[in-house]
Formats: sequence, structure tokens, C-alpha cells
Amino acid sequence: MKKKILIIILFIAITAFGFSAYKLISSLNEYKKGEDTYSEISRNFVTVAEHYTLPQIITEAESTQVEELPLNVDFSALKEFNSDIVGWIYCPDTTINYPVLKAKDNDYYLRKMADRQYNIAGSIFMDYRNKDDLSDINTLIYGHNMKNSTMFSDIVNYSTDDPEYFNSHPYIYYFTEKQTFLLQVIGEKTVETSDRVFKDFENCDDLQDYLKSCTPKILFDKDYDLSNIKNLVSLSTCSKNTSAKRQIVFCVPVKIIN
Repeated sequence: MKKKILIIILFIAITAFGFSAYKLISSLNEYKKGEDTYSEISRNFVTVAEHYTLPQIITEAESTQVEELPLNVDFSALKEFNSDIVGWIYCPDTTINYPVLKAKDNDYYLRKMADRQYNIAGSIFMDYRNKDDLSDINTLIYGHNMKNSTMFSDIVNYSTDDPEYFNSHPYIYYFTEKQTFLLQVIGEKTVETSDRVFKDFENCDDLQDYLKSCTPKILFDKDYDLSNIKNLVSLSTCSKNTSAKRQIVFCVPVKIIN
């Protein structure tokens, strides 16, 4: 009888181990497929500049002159590939180098890549309520915090407690078909999914009141003048410690003139 029980326990253990191994291999294959797909999209539609320099620190500016951009994005071809692509986001010296999608809701690209195929990595996508040109009072852009350090996983490296990462990554490039922006990073915050940032702000004053209610903890530059902010871009991903909360990186869009 004891022998039979041991055999049953062993069988259950082997089955559980086999299932766990299967799930792990499946996840690794999904990660690999996601990386390969986005690498191919980048190769096909984006040209990387051989030499470029980061712009100087900008303080409360609406536009800036940049001699050379780090990327050239073929939006005509991208639109033919997928008409839901509204932009391209790129942060130098990170893994953030992706098309930005927008659907009729915030669920479609949660687990679909830019080629519309299912993948746990999903896409970087803009909130369906926002305009494509970052002109809204608050534009929300979402991405998963993937375990293989892809998608928006680098977002969680921004921390006001340790500004070293911010000091080396003060800007994120955002390309659209008609205009290119520098997203000037100004702060970060870990929030509940019910936080005010995910709702519509009525006007600039409403946005500034929200930001002031968060200060001084969220700002990298404690002297930054929030009253000059006309609109914001908020990058959202799961927080480093729990998937139940979101880490937001607050950015001010600065138009590039070149």
C-alpha cells in the first residue's frame, strides 16, 4: 500500500514538473518571438543614424533645435504594415525602441504585437482616448514590464530616490508622421490603477493641481516650474515590486525643429 502511495506521489511530482517545464519553455518561446518580431520591424522600417549627440538640457521650452535625429522612421511603409501605428518611441541606451499603436480600446494591443499576432509582450500603445499628436492635456502610453527587459521594463529604472538613471536618460524621443518630439522626463510616481492620472483632466490647471499634489516627491528637479506645463505625456508600466500598481514616468513633450 505504501509503495502504491509513493508511486502516485512520484507520478504527481513528475507531472507537475513536466507542466512547469512546459510553461517555462512556452514563455521563453513567447519572449523570443516577441523580440524577433520587433527586431524585424525595426530593421525594415527604421534607419539608425551613425552619429548623433543628445541635446542640451532644456528648461520649460516648447521647441528645440536638433542637428541630427538618432532615427529615421519610414511611416509610409509602417502605415501600410499596420494602420494603427501612430508613432515610434525611442530612448537611447535602453531597449525602448518600438512602434506605438492605438486601437479603439485599451485591450486590443495588450497581448497583440504590431503585426497583430498574439504575444504576451503585446505592444507599446497609446490610450484610445488620446489624439495621435500628443496635443492632449495628458497623453497616456502603456507598455508591459517584461521579465526579459524588453518593452517598457526600463521605465522602472527611473527613481527620484536615485536620480542616476534619470541623469543619463533625461530625454526620450517620440516620432510621428508629421512631427518629432523630445519627451523631457520630469518625474516619476508609483500609483494605484485607480489614480487620477488615468482619467481625463479638464484643463491645464487641473493637470497642474494634480502634479502639485504629488510634489515634491515625484520631481527630479525640485525647482521645476509646473505652472508652465501645457500638456504632459505619461508613460505607464507595471511597478517593479507588484503588478497591481503602475509606475508612471511624467514627460513634457518638446517639439524638435531640424
